[in-house]
Formats: sequence, C-alpha cells, structure tokens
Amino acid sequence: MFSLIVKNAANKTLNLTDNPNYFTVAEGFNAITANVNTTASAIGHGSVFNSTKLANRNITLQVILRGDIEASRIALYEFFSPLSSVIFYYENEHRKVHISGYVESFDCSPNVTNETANISVICNNPFLLDEYADVQSLSNIKKLFKFPCTLPKEGVPFGEVKSNNETVIINRGEHEVGCVITIYAKFSTSAPIRITNFINGQYFEINTDMRTGDVIIINTNTRQKSAKLYRDGNETNLFTQIADGSQWFQLCPGENIFTIISEFSDMPSLNVDISTIAEYIGV
Repeated sequence: MFSLIVKNAANKTLNLTDNPNYFTVAEGFNAITANVNTTASAIGHGSVFNSTKLANRNITLQVILRGDIEASRIALYEFFSPLSSVIFYYENEHRKVHISGYVESFDCSPNVTNETANISVICNNPFLLDEYADVQSLSNIKKLFKFPCTLPKEGVPFGEVKSNNETVIINRGEHEVGCVITIYAKFSTSAPIRITNFINGQYFEINTDMRTGDVIIINTNTRQKSAKLYRDGNETNLFTQIADGSQWFQLCPGENIFTIISEFSDMPSLNVDISTIAEYIGV
C-alpha cells in the first residue's frame, strides 16, 4: 500500500489515495532510464563512453472519479491545470519522498461511464527526495556531559577541545548529493575556514573574516550552488572569497567523513552544521 498526496502552487493539498472521490493508479515512481552518450570507436569494437545522465521523470496518473463526478473533476482542475507546478508526496512502508514537476496534460471526457482523468506530469529533476534532511554538527568540541549523572566535588568536563575532529555524514540515497554547510560565528575570527572531505581529499575554503553572530551558508547542491554571508540582516555573496582549489562537495552513497583542522581556523569560535537530503531513483 502507498499514500499519494499532491500540492499545488497555492500550497493546497489533495489526497489521491485515501479519498472516496478517487481511485488512483500512479506510474512513474520506479527507477528511470539513463541516456548514455557514446562515440563509435574508430580502432576497435564497441564505442567510447562520453557521458551519461538521467532523463526527465514522467509521472502519469489514471484517476477514476467517484461520488459527485462533476465536483470531483473540477477539484482536480485546481491541481492539474496544464503548465502549473505541483509537488507529489509519496509514502510506503520503506520510504517517504517528494518530487516536483510541471503538468503536461489533463485528459478527461465528461459524461461517460467510469469517467477517468489521465494526467501527465514532467519532473525535470528526476530524483525522489527524502522528506527529511540529515544534519550533522562538525566541531572540535567533543560533548562529554550526559544525563543522568552524579558530579564529584572536583567536577567533570562538559566538553573537550580537540585539535582535529572527524564527523561521519551518511548519504542514505542511491546517488551522489550536495549539501548545505552552515557556519555560525560564536566569536569574531579572522582565520580562513576550511572543511575537508577525508575520503577523497576535497576541501572547501572561505577566506573571509567573521564577526560574532555572523552566519555563512554554503550550498553545494546541483543548480543551487552558492556561498553567502549573513551579517546584521544583510546578505553578501562570497564567490570571490572562495579559495583556489576549493570544490563543491558531493557526498557519495554511504559514509562520508569530514574534518575541520584547527590550523586553518579558530574552531572554538565556530559551530558548523552539514545538512544533506538523500536522493532515490525509485520507491
């Protein structure tokens, strides 16, 4: 069993599965086909690989109208008018995902037996996104204080400052994804900030001063790449402050290990969160 809910641009939602007015058959949530680009080999059999990418995802709905047929059909118009944008929320026993798309067609013939709406939606980002983001803190303050506890007279450490800290970030999806890195300045610092992917040696370094209360947000997701500083309610683009050799992180499926090294930044002055959303090829 599965649940399918659609949301339109006005943030209105319609349940297409747990609804007495509709019986819905949905297709297109399975794994989709990749386009593999090759060039014929001039010196041997086969071909030379050039590139590969996934095609658009086409979600199709066959919705049999029930109850007040005319009212049910008109209610669908509000969500599936051609050219409009929608978000699908799909849930089964193992996954809870969403995907955005644009309505390609809505075909429904009124006044026929078993009146059925045939709907086609094109999703230009073919991946199904997990409903929840995974967030990990990257800091060289190791938390040591836990409850319940009894404190001895000499006291106990609440934390431990480490010269080098590793944080494991798990990409639960089936595809490489970017991440959003949020850096909070607890105190002013003038040191560059470098975050390193321990697995492949890639790093991202920002050469900028931070004042108390500043926030830097780095987005490495495809089509969303940005690096911005937020200070006193103002937003500043930091593209010119990105150090040479920096790379926009992509997290491979499974474990990814990130580090912050204190020799590149005064890490007790900073809190760093790394957030990622898993991408799936099917449900």
